[in-house]
Amino acid sequence: TTSTVVVNGPLPSQSICLGGTLSAALEFDYSSGTGTPSYQWYDENDNALIGATGSSYLPPSYDTPGTYGYYATVSLSGSGCDVATSMDAEVIVVADPVVEVEPVDASYCQDASLVDPLLIEVSGGTGTYSYQWYSNGVSSTVGGTQIAGATSSTYTPPVDVVGLLYYYCVITQS
Repeated sequence: TTSTVVVNGPLPSQSICLGGTLSAALEFDYSSGTGTPSYQWYDENDNALIGATGSSYLPPSYDTPGTYGYYATVSLSGSGCDVATSMDAEVIVVADPVVEVEPVDASYCQDASLVDPLLIEVSGGTGTYSYQWYSNGVSSTVGGTQIAGATSSTYTPPVDVVGLLYYYCVITQS
């Protein structure tokens, strides 16, 4: 009897950032055939992955950008069963996002009419960016006050009160 492998789990292609891991293990199951299954996972160069002998495999975190491929085989102990091979799963590892902020420092007179907006430029990573601006009385990205409605890549700070405030933006990716 010939075995047929059906891949279950993640999409055949996934993108993650450097240092990231997949949100779910690569998995596959088979249908048909007789006997006890034996699994082996391989990389895209046909190298058997040491210790990857179960029906699922979670690759370690990635420290180098690139494209990584995996597949698995299953053999059954029953008489006449062929080795079956899964479809390839592809993992694309992209560089972490890079964030630039402009201006870094600025001083304004109270009630100034021309105030340059703070601008965040993000490149790299994967997914859609989301922004949330905060203000803080100290130079820290901890303990700031969330600014309601400030959810874009730019924010124009008010200059109606005399004093020193620090601003920062938390950027997330989907």
